[in-house]
Amino acid sequence: LLIAYNRLIENNFIMGINLKPIFHRIDNISGIGFSFDVRYVIEIQKSQISFGVDNLLAFKKWDTGLLEKYDLNGYLSTAINISDRSIIFYEYNMNNGSKLGFEVKIIDNLFARTGINKYDFTFGFGLQLKNIDLDYAYINNNSKFFGSNHSIGFNINLDD
Repeated sequence: LLIAYNRLIENNFIMGINLKPIFHRIDNISGIGFSFDVRYVIEIQKSQISFGVDNLLAFKKWDTGLLEKYDLNGYLSTAINISDRSIIFYEYNMNNGSKLGFEVKIIDNLFARTGINKYDFTFGFGLQLKNIDLDYAYINNNSKFFGSNHSIGFNINLDD
């Protein structure tokens, strides 16, 4: 679960805060916690520059008494509109290094996406409805333990 609040500071400057309650359960042991992120986006002509810090005051308290703390993760990214139908994206973050992505608009509200980082390849699509965004991604983790993942997400815009 992610609760996001974004505020337009200037015409081309946005600040965002993500509140992230955490709940994990492994067999009969559970842990609860909290984390939040602070992000900034600056729009310059046909591009965006974003930077921020993730996992501020991030922790998870397990039933066993163990207190798990998450590492801070700072990042810097840029997205460039190479046409009115396609965007190229690059991000560098402290924990995972570099990521490169590409999005193309297939029809009005349907987008195809692909990306790569040091080890993993992903592809997916996004669908924008009136106040809801639906996203799907397949992630090839190249991991012996976890294998590939399917991620499904949705965003609800409450501004209207």
